Amino acid sequence: MNYWLSWFHKSEYGESELHSPWWISGECLETGDETICAAVKAKDIEFRFLNQKEDGWIPFNDRFQKKEWMKW
Repeated sequence: MNYWLSWFHKSEYGESELHSPWWISGECLETGDETICAAVKAKDIEFRFLNQKEDGWIPFNDRFQKKEWMKW
């Protein structure tokens, strides 16, 4: 299935990498954050959770171990 996603990319998020087609389509008038639109192919997208984490947080642990190809 094809999905069209959009989010405000806050400057504190830093750089990101996405290999699907994406564009900067504008900016938030209140904060100046860039508005990103992306085309994503996936069998299904159902958001289970979206949790913001504190500065310095890393996603790796015993269960979710870092692989060589992963960038963080």
